[in-house]
Amino acid sequence: MTLRDLNNPVFVAEFSPEAEWKRTLLIACGRRFGLTNLVETGTCWGDTVASVRPFFEQVYSIELSPKFYESAKNRFENDQHVHLYFGSSRLTLESVLKDAPAGSLLFWLDAHVTGGPSADDGDQVNPELYIIQRDRPESLVLIDDVRPHGLTGYIAPDGPITIPNGWTAKFLSGVLALHTGGYDFPELSSSVYA
Repeated sequence: MTLRDLNNPVFVAEFSPEAEWKRTLLIACGRRFGLTNLVETGTCWGDTVASVRPFFEQVYSIELSPKFYESAKNRFENDQHVHLYFGSSRLTLESVLKDAPAGSLLFWLDAHVTGGPSADDGDQVNPELYIIQRDRPESLVLIDDVRPHGLTGYIAPDGPITIPNGWTAKFLSGVLALHTGGYDFPELSSSVYA
């Protein structure tokens, strides 16, 4: 494990900090806000699940690509704290939330096209936000690979993000944090290992 400075991310693209920084952000948010269960959309190879798993009681992850899903399924087959789901996140997220413990969750929305063998099901972020707003509005949502767009908006790789009414948005170096309140983001601590 290496120390990551959340105040000074290293970028691999204009609005995309390195994966280790993002994983450290997830761990830091879980610790700071007492969020012990993580829901991720876009499992890919399962590297984020593997990195953050020791810091969360349960990790739920959805993947649309059969290749990535099978790989992650094999990787975590003996970990009873990792729950993998195959399918479109906009169609599967509701079932995941029924399986997840009651209360606030930390969401990592990363179900967008990344190229190569990744699956393409169009814009997932806005349908995911609708389900979260309806079923777990007290949660904290982090959206990956976001950039400012227009005067007051944000855009993800698959399209503009519609921020739910009454929600607060905080842009964190390529990651957008959304919530209904209660999550204070002062200067980020750099004392987190990932």
